[in-house]
Amino acid sequence: MNCVRSLPLLLALCAPLTACIDECTPVPVGEPLTLIKAEEVLQVVVSGANLKLFAYRQTVADPFEIVVVRSGGGPAERCRSGAGFTRLVEASSALPVIRQANTTVEEVSPEWFIIELWDGSKRSGIEQRLRRPTSRDGGTLMQWCYKQYVVAFEPAVWDSLSSGCRALGASLAAGG
Repeated sequence: MNCVRSLPLLLALCAPLTACIDECTPVPVGEPLTLIKAEEVLQVVVSGANLKLFAYRQTVADPFEIVVVRSGGGPAERCRSGAGFTRLVEASSALPVIRQANTTVEEVSPEWFIIELWDGSKRSGIEQRLRRPTSRDGGTLMQWCYKQYVVAFEPAVWDSLSSGCRALGASLAAGG
């Protein structure tokens, strides 16, 4: 399929033109789907059924300031980014596609997370819909257009996200 092989070229040529990339372009199996460079990310928003994470920095030289809020109340966690958060950004910005999912799972469930990365350009952020691995899937699922793919996403990254600042941050911020 020429369309599959040309996805990296399409992404490179169309990067400045948000309307140029059709989100239904087939995903290349066996290659990382890279839509943004991890080192250029300035803002991260993670939204799940029980967790919201907001992270931002002014320049790429700065650490991220992170706020984590969980459903059910309780104080928000605040911290600066550490190695765990760096792994989250790197894992979310380049997703190696293993295969198309054998069966499609429910698109609306508490296991799904939306991870949005923004690089400070005038374009909108890059949004990934990912589903934590379950025993029936065998891996992290990514929703891409109307298809689902199994992607290589470190289980430790899911654990870090669930643990909040304790695993993502280098240091707790005042009041966090």
